Amino acid sequence: MNSNDLDDQDDDNDDRPPSKSQRKRDMTALQKLGQQICELSDSQIKKIEMPEELLDAIFEVKRIKAHEGRRRQLQYVGKLMRRDGVDAAELQRGYDRVTGNSREEAMRLKIVTKLRDQLVDGSLAIEMALQRYPQLDEAELRSLMANVERDRNHSNLPITSRKLYRWLNDQIKV
Repeated sequence: MNSNDLDDQDDDNDDRPPSKSQRKRDMTALQKLGQQICELSDSQIKKIEMPEELLDAIFEVKRIKAHEGRRRQLQYVGKLMRRDGVDAAELQRGYDRVTGNSREEAMRLKIVTKLRDQLVDGSLAIEMALQRYPQLDEAELRSLMANVERDRNHSNLPITSRKLYRWLNDQIKV
């Protein structure tokens, strides 16, 4: 047997469908992802792009309290996730984005935090922030910054700073 014969055997393995064990592992992983999505808040679930039928099934899981009924509904969610029209990788990315587990989301939160800190400590002017992020509403940003300035020497600064952060977090999508 020469090396070409070994290469031919490797090619044959690539054409085979996944084993029954692999299909079961994939199915279990999808069911686990479905369960994780079901544990999110309603607003987080709505941020994940998915077919309407799957969304309805997930909200049904949240409604069911009986253990066995909930288990069966979770299996149904897993079945819906295995359908051709559902991209499991996209669902995983959506889950990661919503829960803050993705690199992109972590980077975006870092950017938002840095921008808020620079605005609050005065090292970045409002005009510069608006140049960097043109999607920001100038009037709203100026209003929030006026509140920060008003509370700079008071104990309310953490509260107004958090309001600014939440607003920036909603506005900046990287």
